[in-house]
Amino acid sequence: MKTLKILSMAVLTFFLWGCSEDIMDDINRDRNNAMEAGAFAILPDAILKTVYTASSTDLPWYASAFIEHSAGQWAQHHDIDRRIGLDVTSQFNNHWNGMYDLLNILGVIIDKTSPGGEEENNIHALGIAKILTAYNLAVLTDFWGDVPWSEAIQGAQFMKPKFDKQSTIYEDIFRMLDEGIGHLEDAIALGGATPNAGNFDYLYTGNNQSWIRAAYSLKARYHMRLSQRENDAASQALAAISDGFENADQALVFRKWEATSIGENPWYQFKIQRSHLAVSSTLFNLMDNRNDPRMDIWFSKLGDPPAFNPAPPGEADRVQGGTYSESLITYNPDDITGSRTRPTPLMSYHELLFIQAEALQRTGGDFTAAT
Repeated sequence: MKTLKILSMAVLTFFLWGCSEDIMDDINRDRNNAMEAGAFAILPDAILKTVYTASSTDLPWYASAFIEHSAGQWAQHHDIDRRIGLDVTSQFNNHWNGMYDLLNILGVIIDKTSPGGEEENNIHALGIAKILTAYNLAVLTDFWGDVPWSEAIQGAQFMKPKFDKQSTIYEDIFRMLDEGIGHLEDAIALGGATPNAGNFDYLYTGNNQSWIRAAYSLKARYHMRLSQRENDAASQALAAISDGFENADQALVFRKWEATSIGENPWYQFKIQRSHLAVSSTLFNLMDNRNDPRMDIWFSKLGDPPAFNPAPPGEADRVQGGTYSESLITYNPDDITGSRTRPTPLMSYHELLFIQAEALQRTGGDFTAAT
């Protein structure tokens, strides 16, 4: 009997000790420092990085000088305008790394929400993540050409990922868009049976149909970029346009900037803090020769009497503002709040109409219908 009591106490002690260990492990977990985040918790960061890295800072600033919408008038943009230092890693390193960081974040969402993942029923987040991946992958390859992709963002598995051909990457872009559309169509069919991002989605607040229209519009954009490579590119673009944006309100536009020092549009910040870019005479002359009515609301005037003074690409003086006309869309002194909170288009309805006009012209259609 005595032995039985001793054994019982030993078993009870062991049981209580085991329970206390489990309880202590649970108590010691820092719930304010989660080890894992859900797909919807990650999505805002992915969207903001897409807007900031791909559409609002160095890459579009440099691109605007390369295609002569702008002319560089100060610092590195003055050099970029003269094609100086294009092979210097410091010019592009931050955004090269930033794009891959962004693609990695989107990859985490895709892994979590794909079949077998911990949120495999979250096809809404899966569809958005694939569309955003296609968008950012296109920015990456359009800017640099052949880039690491098939072996990229896989950690130590590929320490030196190979460079994939741009043609192969474009195949993945279309695949991602098609898969994203399919996931979102499934989400619509399931209704409330699948989670919805709601306010975590800074672009469309969880509207599946809006994302689908955006994906088709992006397909039209990327098909037209292959018009010198594929004979049916224009026809493919027109087919996609039929399911794309129907008006400007449906466009893929970020409208969440705030009139605060940490929340305002980066193009506005860039102007007031640095003034590196002026209006290019290339763009100005194209518009002026056509008596374009938008110049007065696009470009600033200087002097007395006030007059336009666009900067000649590759030849502008090295000045930090005050000499050449600059963008009133970026900074309008008569509408400071509007400048600070100006929406950032990732793809506008107007771009889609220009794509439609070009595609109709290439296929022998009546392109004036796109007016």
